[in-house]
Order: sequence, then structure tokens, then C-alpha cells
Amino acid sequence: RARPRAAAAARSGGPWGGAQGVRREPAQPTYERAGVEDAAEVCDFLAEAMPRSARRDDERMRRALAASYVSVVMRADGGRGAIVGFARAVSDGAFVAALADLALAEPYAAYAPALLERIAAEIKREGISRGAKPTSIAAFPAGTAERTIFWRAGFRVDMQHTVMRYVGGASDGEVEAADHLRGSKTGSGYAVLPAGDARGGDAAS
Repeated sequence: RARPRAAAAARSGGPWGGAQGVRREPAQPTYERAGVEDAAEVCDFLAEAMPRSARRDDERMRRALAASYVSVVMRADGGRGAIVGFARAVSDGAFVAALADLALAEPYAAYAPALLERIAAEIKREGISRGAKPTSIAAFPAGTAERTIFWRAGFRVDMQHTVMRYVGGASDGEVEAADHLRGSKTGSGYAVLPAGDARGGDAAS
């Protein structure tokens, strides 16, 4: 069975399948805003897209979709088919929007930049409707293949930032050891969609 996971899709470089690498073109997908009514279907899709992660709880996903700035699903077969892509952004509504989720079914890997461009456009549209749009859109791609996809969609690495994730209080020994560590930017990168980017329009301005 094909593995429709985001990381695998990023590495695949395109919708390849079938015997001896014969190219299999999927039907043109469509994009639409995701709502709380899509929660269970989104959870099912993410469970397939990221099989190493536990399936997300439907109720928590409903809360996440309700609280998110914008969420977009990509559907197969001209909008009549199943979800084959999902992107979700959170925002303070003024300074920054951050991508919280991005996943694609492997046959639709080539549509990753298009999905990113679509959610950037939706962030801009939502900001206009609210009267104040975020001035930047941030993402946190973890590897070279993922960063390449974000680059193609108009994101650029912001060398002023590195990513840190809160994991709890540190012991005295850990704090002392951390004092001797040098900063590194070889891990996850903080990517920002530049203002006035040709692909994203002025979504980040």
C-alpha cells in the first residue's frame, strides 16, 4: 500500500506510481476551507498521512479547527473525492501567522507548493475580512526536502531565528551544560514568506 505521508511525499518529488516508475497523474484537486464538520475526516486523513503518529482525537480536532485562523483541505477528483491534503494556520491576527499542520497524500506530492500558496492566500483573505492581516507567515520545515518545498512556494529562511520547543523544567546540570552550547541552525529552520513575493502576492505584507 502506498504511504501517503507528508515526509514521504516531500521526498518523492512528484506523483510517481505503478510498475517500473510509470508516471501516474492524479486528477486535478480542488481547495476549500475546512470547518469543524470536517474534523473526523481530517483526523482519518492525517492518520494515513502520518502513520507513525497516533490518530488525533476528533473532538480536539474540532476545537483546533474552530480556534485556527484558517484551515484548508485539498480534495481529489475535482472536489468530489477524499481529502488528499490539509494545511492549518494559527495567528495572533496582527503580527504573525504560523503553519500548524501540513500533510499531503503521496500521489499529490507535487501539489505541496500550490497548497502552501493557497493557505497563504487564505490567510491574506481572512486578514482583510478582519481588518488587520498578519505581517508574516512562519513555517518550521524540519529537513532539506521539506525546506525545498517551502522555498518553491515563496518561503525563505530567516537566519535570525532558530526553533526551540518547550519540554519542561531543566535540571541544574542541564542548564549548566546548555550554557556551553553554541547556537546551531542545522536543524529546523524558521521560514518566512517575504512581503510582495511573486507567488504569495502581498500575503505577508
